[in-house]
Amino acid sequence: EANAVVEALRLLRARQSEKPSLAVLSPYWQQVMTLKQRIERNIDGTLSHLKEFAAAIDLAEFCGTVDSFQGGEADVVVVSLVRNNAHSTPARALGFLRDNRRMNVLLSRAKWRLILVGSLQFYKDVVERSAKLPDQDVGFLGKFFESLNRGVAAKEASIVPWSQLKGGAS
Repeated sequence: EANAVVEALRLLRARQSEKPSLAVLSPYWQQVMTLKQRIERNIDGTLSHLKEFAAAIDLAEFCGTVDSFQGGEADVVVVSLVRNNAHSTPARALGFLRDNRRMNVLLSRAKWRLILVGSLQFYKDVVERSAKLPDQDVGFLGKFFESLNRGVAAKEASIVPWSQLKGGAS
């Protein structure tokens, strides 16, 4: 997933005369550290265009956890969702992403563009499993998928498979 985030960042361009702000978020500190290292390693090469963006985390960092960004916003927000496992219950599968407040922060802090990176099939499976377990409500994910589907139909959102993002066949 870190490779997919870096690839999305490689393709991202600032389209304003002023520096738009950029935040790269993940719910997990380890993923934040991985992404931070990858960006730093490539900032003078394939990610040099990120210098056209203003860092949105503490005015000096692009990367942060969802908790560190609570109350913040950025023109562009890239989110690495990380979760992809085979736990039998939605609560265990999602971990603290089951918390509506954290998901609200992840999904509502972009002013111009939101890029979500994660396993779409995993989240669809979680929604399906939760529908069969009355005490495992993840209604916010169902609403998210409804919004995503409307956005795709209206050509306001896109789902880009990893194979296409990395330059393979679509």
